[in-house]
Amino acid sequence: MDRFRLFFVLFCWCAISMQAQLCPFTRILDKYSVIDTCRYKVYYEFRMAPTTDENGIAHDVHLLEIGEKYTRCHSYLLYQGDSLYTECEKQGLPSRSLNQYVWPVETRMDFDKQETTFLFRPFLHDMVLKYTEPMEHIDWQILTETDSVAGYLCQLAVCQFRGRDYQAWFSAELPFNVGPYKFYGLPGLILKMEDSEQVFQWDCRRIEKAKSGETIRSYEGKYQDSSRKKVDETVSRIYSAPYKFAASLGIKIKMKTKSGGWTDSGNVKFSMPYKPIEKTINP
Repeated sequence: MDRFRLFFVLFCWCAISMQAQLCPFTRILDKYSVIDTCRYKVYYEFRMAPTTDENGIAHDVHLLEIGEKYTRCHSYLLYQGDSLYTECEKQGLPSRSLNQYVWPVETRMDFDKQETTFLFRPFLHDMVLKYTEPMEHIDWQILTETDSVAGYLCQLAVCQFRGRDYQAWFSAELPFNVGPYKFYGLPGLILKMEDSEQVFQWDCRRIEKAKSGETIRSYEGKYQDSSRKKVDETVSRIYSAPYKFAASLGIKIKMKTKSGGWTDSGNVKFSMPYKPIEKTINP
């Protein structure tokens, strides 16, 4: 971590409310490998609401990139923050991390290998938690209800995926059997989706054909390869005690107390609302 970003973290965390949400560090996007040609881009309004407290709700935009063999779904707002940070670094201009609570999760689906890669960018650190697993078959039940989403005629389907019940609206007018996160397998693109508790919601706002030459990219980073179980355990630790997690990584943060003094953040009891998208975890 460079000195400027460390100073920024120290300054902001001392200045903001203890109840404020944490944001992942932005990163430079100058090194990457091309994994596929991008055909279409789907923009979803995303909402993650593990609590009724507005401070604990993530409002984000998710971008689903559809290629010939791959799909990539990630936070578009975080990508914009990364892009701005990259450009500022090139120009030698001051920059700072994203100042908005987003869901720092990315999924890539490889339909040739039938594998899904999951990436999580922890708060206060530039490492990326990563695991790859076989694509899990989803047992969809297609119902008769229809509705219009983003101007397309859609049909309702329901499924259970790793401990949560979902309903999805898909359109046969868009012949892509994919959707946000790890969802796939319907005879049309998923345009709207939510779980029965309404903790996770995706609502398509725009679909566009990719420009000629646009690609799906895998950006270089400090990846920490692991298993789904271990990543879930680490993410749970991060949300339950983010300051202690930061301290375990050697990140020292001084925070101002109500009395006007200073204390190490590791001594502060603070947690973030968290409900895992996957309730059932296998090794």
